[in-house]
Amino acid sequence: MAKDECNCEACPEWPLSMADMMTNLLCFFVLLVSIANFDESKFQAISDSMGEAMGGENKEALFSESEQAEFEMKQTIQLIMQDLNVLFDGDKDIKLDFQKNAVAIKIQGEGFFKPGQAEFTPKAFDILERVRGVMEGMPFPSTVEGHTDSVPTTSSLYPSNWELSGARAAAVARYFIERGLDKNSVRVIGRADTMPIASNKTPAGRAVNRRIVILVSPS
Repeated sequence: MAKDECNCEACPEWPLSMADMMTNLLCFFVLLVSIANFDESKFQAISDSMGEAMGGENKEALFSESEQAEFEMKQTIQLIMQDLNVLFDGDKDIKLDFQKNAVAIKIQGEGFFKPGQAEFTPKAFDILERVRGVMEGMPFPSTVEGHTDSVPTTSSLYPSNWELSGARAAAVARYFIERGLDKNSVRVIGRADTMPIASNKTPAGRAVNRRIVILVSPS
């Protein structure tokens, strides 16, 4: 035997195990990337191929019910977002955003309510009708949130921003319910000034913080 030839019996087995582990890790990360944009047919194909690769193990055990439900939730939210983007494309009064397990329809409060009140301006009715048309076709529960800036109210009717934000959210929910929205599928929350999305130190920032947010969630 040549001096530099390997004696197989003396070779350690850990390099082979390490190589197998690195290959498995690579496959795992490729899998994560491939299902980042979840598609149910791809999900099933991945599950099938992994089951075959692992010697015919039970495919159903590869993904738990909660994991599959989470994937399906994300896919549904993506579809809702796509539909709403088409309907509200170019609408400067309405913005869309993702929140946890929900799509947020944001309506800016500037010019939507009368200052310090929960009464709609004439402009608000046009916006509400556009949103209501979308809400009618959504078989999902929704939450209407009212948000204010940090300036204290001076109204005797609404002694704090909590009452004002709750009243504004209730006014929007009532508008939808009176026009056919199922009252059992909507809830109202007043957030006051606890969740600002801009600085309350400037007039422009305060205007952005005064808003109504409608959360549509399949859960």
